[in-house]
Amino acid sequence: MTTLATLRRAQPTDIEQLQRLFSRSYGTLLVGHYAQADLARVLPIITQPQISLLRSSTFYVVAQNDTLAACGGWTLAKPGTHDLAAGVGHIRHIATDPDCLRRGFAASILQRCRSDAQAAGLHTLSCWSTLQAVPFYTSQGFEARCQVDVLLTPETPLAAVEMICNLDPKPGDDR
Repeated sequence: MTTLATLRRAQPTDIEQLQRLFSRSYGTLLVGHYAQADLARVLPIITQPQISLLRSSTFYVVAQNDTLAACGGWTLAKPGTHDLAAGVGHIRHIATDPDCLRRGFAASILQRCRSDAQAAGLHTLSCWSTLQAVPFYTSQGFEARCQVDVLLTPETPLAAVEMICNLDPKPGDDR
């Protein structure tokens, strides 16, 4: 029996399930791509849901059987800053439960982000991909630009890859 999965906006009441999702996803999928000592430093930070994202109305979850299977979203501000670049949106915190991989959940979230960003008049999406997620983003039309160290705190860098996706204009769009 196939269970229906639902894509919806995240709510502040999702915070506990999001923390479990991030812990399962990052705690499992990042192993082998980062040194164990690095994971010990970064996991306590990246597994904490950000209330500002939950309130942004551009952060989504895929729920299946009342359990969160995937999440992610986008913002106008670059992660960790209030910096805005004209026409650019930033993909944020996409994660999938390891038991729910390859079901299209993250791709459906990314498609929703792409549609939202286009409707908002943006021409580019940017993300800082974890090392293991680069193939996923590449399959979704993103191109790797360069490796970056994302500073989670001043003492806690996380190696990532900056990736960019140009959004196709809608027919008749004069951008």
